[in-house]
Amino acid sequence: MKKNITYILLAVLGLGFAACSDENDGPFLKDGDDVTNETSLGLIAPESGGSYILTEESADKVWEYFSWTSPNDVEIGPMSYYVEVNVADGGLEPIQLGPYTSQPVEVTEGELNEALVQLGIVEANTKVDITTQVRQIVGTALSYHSAEVTSSVIVYGGSVEAPGIPTMYVPGGFQGDPSWTPDNTYEIYSMNDDGVFKGYLNFINETDEFKITADKNWDKNYGGIWSGNAGTLVENGDNLVFEGTIGAYILTADMNEMTWKLEAAEWEATANTWVLIGDATPGAWDYDTDMEFIQQNGLLVLNNITLTDGFIKFRANDGWDLNYGDPDGDLILEKGSDNIPVTAGTYNITLNLRNPDQATYTITPVE
Repeated sequence: MKKNITYILLAVLGLGFAACSDENDGPFLKDGDDVTNETSLGLIAPESGGSYILTEESADKVWEYFSWTSPNDVEIGPMSYYVEVNVADGGLEPIQLGPYTSQPVEVTEGELNEALVQLGIVEANTKVDITTQVRQIVGTALSYHSAEVTSSVIVYGGSVEAPGIPTMYVPGGFQGDPSWTPDNTYEIYSMNDDGVFKGYLNFINETDEFKITADKNWDKNYGGIWSGNAGTLVENGDNLVFEGTIGAYILTADMNEMTWKLEAAEWEATANTWVLIGDATPGAWDYDTDMEFIQQNGLLVLNNITLTDGFIKFRANDGWDLNYGDPDGDLILEKGSDNIPVTAGTYNITLNLRNPDQATYTITPVE
C-alpha cells in the first residue's frame, strides 16, 4: 500500500479559451512569443516529500492528484496538459502522461510504475527518487511548466523492452547454468499483437532442448513435435529440439497455427563485440568500454560504470557500421541515430537486442 496522503484541493480552475478583443488586450500569448518553457504554472497539489510503495494489486488506485493554476491564456489552440515523470538526476527525457484537458488529474499507481519502467527502473522493490511536474502545451510552439515535485517511490517493476507488447518466454538447456528458468530467460514478442511471436535465441550446443511459456512460470507451457528445427506446438507437449550450427537463430512461434520454426540470424551478440562509447564514458570517444553478454537471458550488461555529464552510444566491432542511439529519449534504440545524453553518476546499463524488431536499453542509477 502507498502511504496515505490526502490533499485538500483548494482551487480547481476550469480550462478553456477566453475571448479577446480586436486590440488583443488582456493576458493573451500569441503563438511564437519568445516566452516558452517558463515556470509559470502554479502547482496546488501534490507536495514534495511524499514516500510511496507501489503494488501491482493496487495498480488501479490513485497514486496522486495533480491540480494547478494557469495564467497562460492564449488566443491560439489547442491547449493540453501533461504530467511529466522522471528519475531525479537521471539525465533522461521525462515520460509524459496525458494529454489532459481538465483537472484535477488522477495518476494511478500503475501509470506511475509504467512510466518508471520506461525510465529503466525495471526491478521489483527498487527504491528511487523521482520528480514530477505539470507541462502546458499551447498552439504549435508554446510550452510552460510547473515547479518540480520530489518523491520517493518503491516500484513493482516490469518489462521495459515490451510495454504493451504481448510477450512469451523461452526457457531451455541453451541458457547455460542455471538452465530451464522461465523467470530469467529469452523473450519473444508479437509486435503486431497478431499471435505471431519472434525473438533471438543463442544456442551454445549443436543439440539443445527448449520450451515456450506464456508467462515467467511453467503454468502454461508449449512443447510439441519437431523435425528440422520446425514443427507443431502442443500445450504441455514434449521438449522442442534445436539441431544445427552453434550460434544465433530467430524463433517464430505462430500461436494461431500452433507452429514453430528456427531460422539462422544474420546478427548475434556473441559474434559482435558490443561496447559503450562516448565523452561521458571513461574512454571518451577514443576507447570502448566492453559490455558482457549474458547467455542465460540474452542481455548485454555493464554494471557500476561511472559516467560524467555528456553523451553515450552503443556500437559493435570497434567501428561505426553498426551503432545505436536514442533520438526520442524513450529507451528504444535506432540504428545510427542521435547520441544519448546522460548526467554524471554511477549506473547499471543493459542493452537488449533480443527483439528482432525493437532494440532497447536501460540505464539505472546505482544508489
